[in-house]
Amino acid sequence: MLNRGTKLRIILTGDIHNGYGDGEASLWAMRVMREYASNNGIENVIVLGDLFDKRDHLAIDTVSNVSSFFRDADIKYNQSWIMFPGNHDMFLRNSWDINSLQFLETHINLVQGFSHFTLDNQKFWVIPFIHHEDVYMRAVKEINDKADKDDILLTHIGINGAIMNQCFLHKNWSVVNFKNTKFKYVFTGHFHNHQTVEGDEKVVYPGSPVAFRFDEGMVDHGFLVYDTSTSSWEFVDARKVAKSYGWDCPPDYVTLIDTEEYETDDLELIVENNNVKFVQTRDYTQKEMEELRTKYTIMGAQKLVWNKKHKESDLATITLSSEELAKKEMMELYLENDNPSVDINRKLILKLDELVRKDAEEKIASDEAED
Repeated sequence: MLNRGTKLRIILTGDIHNGYGDGEASLWAMRVMREYASNNGIENVIVLGDLFDKRDHLAIDTVSNVSSFFRDADIKYNQSWIMFPGNHDMFLRNSWDINSLQFLETHINLVQGFSHFTLDNQKFWVIPFIHHEDVYMRAVKEINDKADKDDILLTHIGINGAIMNQCFLHKNWSVVNFKNTKFKYVFTGHFHNHQTVEGDEKVVYPGSPVAFRFDEGMVDHGFLVYDTSTSSWEFVDARKVAKSYGWDCPPDYVTLIDTEEYETDDLELIVENNNVKFVQTRDYTQKEMEELRTKYTIMGAQKLVWNKKHKESDLATITLSSEELAKKEMMELYLENDNPSVDINRKLILKLDELVRKDAEEKIASDEAED
């Protein structure tokens, strides 16, 4: 059933999160990919985990809508949708035995555990989500020992150096990496921003096909198309595809900070047809909030959400790029976050942090001078 067609192009997506909010954005994204596949002779779509959003239950309307979608994809469109559990699809933390994908098996190709399959002579290995990173890396080693250098790994995991979906912070504490593996590519779900991992460009996140949170709305969302004949991939913007079909798109997400100044025309252009997150750097009265709500509604905002009592450290994560964040005194930001695990003299630890950084900078400068 997997070997439909000859020289194949394959859609790669992930983190669709059916059941999030009213569910319309997820269904819209799946319909965009199904239509794109149909119009471009693509018969295989691979979902890299997190087809669903809720770990412990599915609403009846979600079950009905998703079931109907995959029945049509299989029977009417003759498409093969291949998928495996992400962490949101798993009921048990450390087992794939109970997952929310099983009831769809009539119309999808479900990979339950470690497995592999071949499409047009391209071999794909699968590792579904594994909670413990050391266990995950043992699984990677086991498969890597069996794989050939042109094989591709499909998985769902947070990787060291990847950009997380919240405030664009890097995940630098993970032990998961693929630098010493021989896979041609590692395509993975879990983080919602499309990216190649810095320092290991063979690792690629397609990202979620649609933005779900306010801090995901500042980048393009879509899916990958992998060509087995050229061993190459391209990113396709879902909103551009939909607009080319004359379809409406879900409202996008924007963040406005009350200290920023916009020209009136620019502000109207930014707000119109979007969900707006308003970040407050001071306390607002109820009257002021109502006045702002009316103002943005008149401008065409679909929805307005407040972020109250925003600290300066939190603002940094929204307004600074990841490169700029790396230059900040991260210890200071960490302590300013009122971390309950830190019960020490803050002035002392900041002084020690400053001395350590200064000593390291002097050592680096000395080494560079010697070179």
